[in-house]
Amino acid sequence: MRPRLSSPHSGQWREHFAGVDLPVPVLGGATLTGINFDNAASTPPLSRVRDMVTAFSDLYSSVHRGTGYKSRLSTEAYEQARELVSKFLGVDEKDQVVIFVKGTTDALNRIAAEEARLNGRQVLVTEMEHHADLLPWRHRGDHVMVGLSDEGHIDLEAIEHALKSGDGKISLVAVCGASNVTGFVSPIHEVAELAHRYGARISVDAAQLAPHHRIDVRPADDPGHLDFLSFSGHKMYAPYGAGVLIAPRDFFAGAPEVMGGGAISIVTWDDTVWADLPDREEAGSPNVIGAVALGVAIETLLELGFSEMLDYEVGLGGRMIAGLMVWSPARPAPASRWRALSSTGCTTAWSRRP
Repeated sequence: MRPRLSSPHSGQWREHFAGVDLPVPVLGGATLTGINFDNAASTPPLSRVRDMVTAFSDLYSSVHRGTGYKSRLSTEAYEQARELVSKFLGVDEKDQVVIFVKGTTDALNRIAAEEARLNGRQVLVTEMEHHADLLPWRHRGDHVMVGLSDEGHIDLEAIEHALKSGDGKISLVAVCGASNVTGFVSPIHEVAELAHRYGARISVDAAQLAPHHRIDVRPADDPGHLDFLSFSGHKMYAPYGAGVLIAPRDFFAGAPEVMGGGAISIVTWDDTVWADLPDREEAGSPNVIGAVALGVAIETLLELGFSEMLDYEVGLGGRMIAGLMVWSPARPAPASRWRALSSTGCTTAWSRRP
């Protein structure tokens, strides 16, 4: 059993993160402790994750394909990570499947490819989307762009108007859970209700949301349930190259887009029997260490506490904002926006001051 983490109220937050005290060389030959203002792009790994990667490197092997000790141990650890993800998001595995992917971009491209093949209908996209949640839809099929409110919020009325005007032609609504440009957190369950009301599904890009909010995808019979959800490990204090795609099981009922070892049960000269999900959608040798590291990161974040982390982040944000010139609406931003907001924009604005 792992030892308990230090209390988040003890002021020892920094000990949980690797590399935060890295000395950075500056002009004149001195060094200072660096401050990363762009955690919304990629986070440093948790210390526990770093230690796990080092320890597991002596043990890992191919999953699902071997009978040796290392292979069996790796398979067990890999599937335990999947179970952690499932519980973290409240996935009902009778209706949905947890698929390990390379990251959010990989997940969204997979959805776009399959959506174009199955439906060929329109996809509704908002102006708040990251390139990863815009370009796949634009490249693979017809899409409808919906604007935002004057303050940069998701505009529910505009979404409903587009769905109603679409007259059943829109099969999917693609929306980001939170924006690292504005910090706004989207009302994803309300968007889901609208999508389902007009016969569409919802895909949530949760790359910025999952590290900061508890997400419940909800059961399939809930009007606000989330059909698709994707996020990346490197934004959740885990290494690059591992991410998660949650999808309805019936969406991946046919032959996989990516084919290879691990995705099949039987291959003859004339026929192929595909493996059951999720193996069918995880062809090739998966990133075992990345998946296990992501599971450890989720476990650690739950133990640290999302609300406790928010309190600390809001305090840090208040200290930072006091020393910056900020171009924004007159009233202060709600506390929830600190969770996802990148400081890259502030840095750029500061450097351009006259």
